[in-house]
Amino acid sequence: MQAAPLGAGEEFIESLALDTVIPHSSNVNIEEILGNPDCYGEDSGVSLLPTIKQRRLLFFDEVVAVYVILRTTYLGEDTLKSYLSRLAITLDAYAVSKQQQLPTDGQSAGQPQELVYSGKVQDFEDPLIIVHGSGEGGDEVENSHIITIWKLNAFLVRPRIRMQNAMIVFSLSANLKPVEQATTDVIEEEYLLSQVPSDLNLLESFRDDPALASIAPHLSASKVSRVVPAPQITKELPRPLRNISQRAFRIVPAVSSRVRYSRLNTYANKSSIIASLDFDVTPFADCTIVLNRVNLELDGGDVEALTGPHGTGIPLTCRPRDDITLLYRLTPDGAVEMNSPKSNNRSLEITISAIALVTGDCHPQIEIKWRANVDFSASLNSSFSGPSQYLQRINRPPNLPAAPPVGPTPSSTFTMTSSRSLTLGADALPIGEYSHQRSGSSGDLGLTITFSGPQEVRVGEVFQWEVFVVNRSSRPRKLTLVVIPKRRKADTKRSAPRPPSSGSGRKIGFVTDAVVDENIVYAMQKSTVMESAELVCLSTDVRIGPLAALACHVGELRFLALAPGVLNLEAVRVIDLSTQETADIRDLPSIVSL
Repeated sequence: MQAAPLGAGEEFIESLALDTVIPHSSNVNIEEILGNPDCYGEDSGVSLLPTIKQRRLLFFDEVVAVYVILRTTYLGEDTLKSYLSRLAITLDAYAVSKQQQLPTDGQSAGQPQELVYSGKVQDFEDPLIIVHGSGEGGDEVENSHIITIWKLNAFLVRPRIRMQNAMIVFSLSANLKPVEQATTDVIEEEYLLSQVPSDLNLLESFRDDPALASIAPHLSASKVSRVVPAPQITKELPRPLRNISQRAFRIVPAVSSRVRYSRLNTYANKSSIIASLDFDVTPFADCTIVLNRVNLELDGGDVEALTGPHGTGIPLTCRPRDDITLLYRLTPDGAVEMNSPKSNNRSLEITISAIALVTGDCHPQIEIKWRANVDFSASLNSSFSGPSQYLQRINRPPNLPAAPPVGPTPSSTFTMTSSRSLTLGADALPIGEYSHQRSGSSGDLGLTITFSGPQEVRVGEVFQWEVFVVNRSSRPRKLTLVVIPKRRKADTKRSAPRPPSSGSGRKIGFVTDAVVDENIVYAMQKSTVMESAELVCLSTDVRIGPLAALACHVGELRFLALAPGVLNLEAVRVIDLSTQETADIRDLPSIVSL
């Protein structure tokens, strides 16, 4: 490899131009296109290859082919290879909002942006090189250019931040490494050099010591002698290159997917979960999407497709706004111990492959791959009988024990004061503090809520309550009110005997489910009892706020009485939408219906 002539480095740097090209055609032959002399642009052109039709719209989760174009003045073959071996090119793709520019080195990154892809050009040994404008005459050689092309497959992941009118900006960065850094060879065989005397052995006198037996100690003098440090040589730093363009493309999500789980109510030792995989085609794509492959793999378990061996008629052609649902049965290996201290979580890997038919020659490939956790732990409260504790434990998951803890702890309570209007007679006494258990840090909502309404209502007529809310806290609140109807207390007596299959005896492995389980029959009988509604709330969701500090707001709750007598509500739930704190107001006015 010959060294570059003097001044060739400056000429190479000044004449260098980098650009990115994303062809519209998926099966483009870039070498055949570059064989046409009319495909090259001038120095003042928008693109180095303006005749190549490029993509205008990209998709998230797409594997897009990006061509990196390098144009330089005509150089010799050895000179060009010497500079290409020192070249370091990086392609970065940023997700930004529309009409947003990437910050330079001297600007701050105040606008939202996220790196969705970063890759380096690796093939510098054998790239595609084309000489444009070469000829026999000296003038033609001086005016000719060398086009070097690399291909990168960029996977455009979804950004974590939300953006309006998102765009993808492809940014190239190139550096020219120093000569010594590029030509440093790694010593493969670290043996002593030939015909070079070794250093003095400081332990040579102990060689004949009988206490050491056959051990020959060795300590080189160069390891203990004072070594004069070599003079520091200023190394040449990598030089950043200029004349690099940035390309922006509009990007939208073509498809979206999610998975939901449903636990089967079974008494078998081997639990199963039904996974519902939803595949939605967004209206932004405005093209046909072909679903080619859907694969689910459960770590430590089996996956059974309930909609066929590979789904419902896959490959499946979908149009915008189509929603496809695929069902799978997830079964773990071995039995699930309810009281086992080991974790019963399994990792579920989901892979979806699709093709977007934009035009006849443009077929972008979309790959979606992610992992989800599945909990196969048995329910701790699997009995259907007994009273419901939903009102006492609002944020309690359904798999926790039904019995609430005795007494609230100081670290998990917060208070909220509520009062009612004096127009309601004896029931209009001020209400004290209401404690509600929740998980998280303690705090005080600092709200005063007043309910006022008519003393008597008529059956079949709509009436309303006026809700007056005062924010006594020091920060703004955004609330919502949810009315919980009155529920009759169920019979707490558990008369259902245990089935013979659940008796405690010698463990014999998996036991087949009973044909008729008495617990299931008892639960079905209890669920068939239908209670008629006496009072219906017509205001399903009342939003209040944003309510500034020391501000007030007036809302209304509309009801319909369906039965005569004294009617009551179970509670009015107050939810802070900012902090997700909840509280129940239970001591509410009674409603006299005539």
